[in-house]
Amino acid sequence: MKTKLFIISTLAIVFASCSVQNKDVKEVADIAVDSQKEALLAQGKTLFETKCNKCHALPKREDFTNEQWKIYVEQMIPKAKITDLKEGLAIRSYLYK
Repeated sequence: MKTKLFIISTLAIVFASCSVQNKDVKEVADIAVDSQKEALLAQGKTLFETKCNKCHALPKREDFTNEQWKIYVEQMIPKAKITDLKEGLAIRSYLYK
């Protein structure tokens, strides 16, 4: 999915650059980046709900710093059967403030 978003984003930028000014290209690129962030957050939410939520509810995000979330998620990877660091990154992105 991440690869598809990258390809779509790249194509959007290429097509946009052929017909619009630089300012418009930046806006298209920003939209593509925002789209990728939204996809990562959605993936993180889904992973949290399916893997982490089996044992515990979502703690308050503001109770931990981003660094604390990073350490906590890394410790939970084997317990929650998270398959790779990309999934861990998605979950951390969802948990970060």
